[in-house]
Amino acid sequence: MSEPRRLNTGDAQRTVYHAGDAQRTPGAQRPASESKSSVLSQEQYEEARRRAQAAAAQSARTRRTQPIPRVQQSEVDAYHAAQAQAQAQARAQAQAQLAAQPQTPAQELTMAQRQALA
Repeated sequence: MSEPRRLNTGDAQRTVYHAGDAQRTPGAQRPASESKSSVLSQEQYEEARRRAQAAAAQSARTRRTQPIPRVQQSEVDAYHAAQAQAQAQARAQAQAQLAAQPQTPAQELTMAQRQALA
């Protein structure tokens, strides 16, 4: 089973290369079945690829990067202190609001709530 399998096409003309057929090597003669338009399109493709690579290289050389602004540790510490102070004030306000609310006695359960608990 080391040889590739071949498609049995009967008497039909073979227009497709199958595995194991003549190997194409660089500089080898192209089969007559290939048209000149495919050769030209291949050359056009290669030329476009070279132009794109040259443009990418030029773009990479001229690209400027933005400098990253440095932050001083003192600014970071001041930010953290301000955040902690804001959180402490928010907690104090929440506790003051809870303390200001009058204590209401526990209400009796409704009949539906008693039935749900039973």
